[in-house]
Amino acid sequence: MARAYVIAWLDHADLGANQAWTDVDKIKLVPPLIQTVGFVVKEDATSVGVAHTLHEGQASTPFLILRSAILSMEPLKLPLLRRKPKG
Repeated sequence: MARAYVIAWLDHADLGANQAWTDVDKIKLVPPLIQTVGFVVKEDATSVGVAHTLHEGQASTPFLILRSAILSMEPLKLPLLRRKPKG
């Protein structure tokens, strides 16, 4: 079963502030700091695959984070998944 984590990581971003032409001297190299809560569904030496929702072996909207961009990964303790009895 996949474990849930809070992952802090640096993302890539456009440098031109959504404009086709940008003054080079105004470009700032500051990657966005992102925080993600999700299930690690796949991982290897270079990357981690994360999904926000799991159901019977399927992952909803999985995406990849490069390990070199990860600043921290803190595991979360989730309650056991149980269906409430009907009644």
